[in-house]
Amino acid sequence: MRERIEDALKTPGSDYLEIRIEESQGSRIRYRGKELEDIGRFTNLGGNVRAMIGGGWGFASFNDVNRLSHYVELAINQARLIGRRDSRLAEASPRSPFRQEKAPG
Repeated sequence: MRERIEDALKTPGSDYLEIRIEESQGSRIRYRGKELEDIGRFTNLGGNVRAMIGGGWGFASFNDVNRLSHYVELAINQARLIGRRDSRLAEASPRSPFRQEKAPG
């Protein structure tokens, strides 16, 4: 999965490109009265792509990571359609959602 994301991020043509992927798992138990009707587990995998070109944003959400490159191209094409000026982003340090940040003070 990591290689697929890294390859998609190398797609040329945008000033900024971001891919987010989320996986969730759950279980369900369903009764009808006192009778067990259904029991099971599920996994959902999906995400979104944001691209910026010339100050214009493109966005695509997906639930099929096998078509990630298609959604990257879709977001890039949307951004290309509306971008008309320079892209400008504020400087920021990368942050990992998995690393615990120290509280100030």
